[in-house]
Amino acid sequence: MPVIASGFARMKPPARRFAAADARNAPPTSSANFTQVAIGSGDHLFAEEAARLAAQGVWVTVLSRRRGLSPWLERAASEVIFLDNVGEAA
Repeated sequence: MPVIASGFARMKPPARRFAAADARNAPPTSSANFTQVAIGSGDHLFAEEAARLAAQGVWVTVLSRRRGLSPWLERAASEVIFLDNVGEAA
């Protein structure tokens, strides 16, 4: 499954701004090449692309912490996996 964004939330604010600008200026992805994508960010910047891909039949999985998930991205996603408890002892 291609990863559109990964580690975005761990970036410091200046790097995050540059990554966000890169995401906005990236060429649109084509759903002809895949059926699933994963977005490792809760940022609303990815909501429009997630909605566009989902409308084309691509399964969009978002991995995010609850507090960091944009409501727009949550609505656009086919599935959301919350990472709040990842790494905790069972």
